[in-house]
Amino acid sequence: MTREIDRKAFLKRAGLGTVAAGSLPALLRTEGAFGAAPSSGQRAYEFVALSQAPPTADGKLPRIFARGAGVFKPDAGFVHGGGTFFVFDQNTVGLPKQILAAGDWTPREFRSYDTKGLQPYGTTQPSILEMVADFEGFAAGATLRVVCNVGAAGPQGQTGEDEGYKLSGTPFGTFSQFAGLSYTGLEGSTVDRGA
Repeated sequence: MTREIDRKAFLKRAGLGTVAAGSLPALLRTEGAFGAAPSSGQRAYEFVALSQAPPTADGKLPRIFARGAGVFKPDAGFVHGGGTFFVFDQNTVGLPKQILAAGDWTPREFRSYDTKGLQPYGTTQPSILEMVADFEGFAAGATLRVVCNVGAAGPQGQTGEDEGYKLSGTPFGTFSQFAGLSYTGLEGSTVDRGA
């Protein structure tokens, strides 16, 4: 299934409102964020998205906002990078929503990388990257599955899964893709940290 939404609809659905509108470009770097590197099998990943777990018995609706960036080498079996996250209760009456957890996350182990036989589009490779990650004070050894689709490529840019990420192995069970953007670069791409 393909879902195309604009920035305003994304932020509204995410429950972040207009305050986040100005910060979105800083969270997800686009043009110029990835530079060419010597070909070594290295690829870059980056995402900013929300995922949601099923409602809890006590009426909470856990939603997690996470951003992340890094590099990985499928043939060498490693992944580096990380980012930040916060989990909140979407069912909180009024604002601000109740924070359930927050902190940094770090990849611990490369699991898999699958292009589904799809061709690159521009500087992006539609694909699914899976890793084991630790979410500070929330989930150790969780499975993070980052899904990159390319809407502009049409059906040839679709992995068959929703854009964003799935996070399993948490105290709230599995968080499934809700709304977000992700990127997986071509071989040789890297993350520009603006040093």
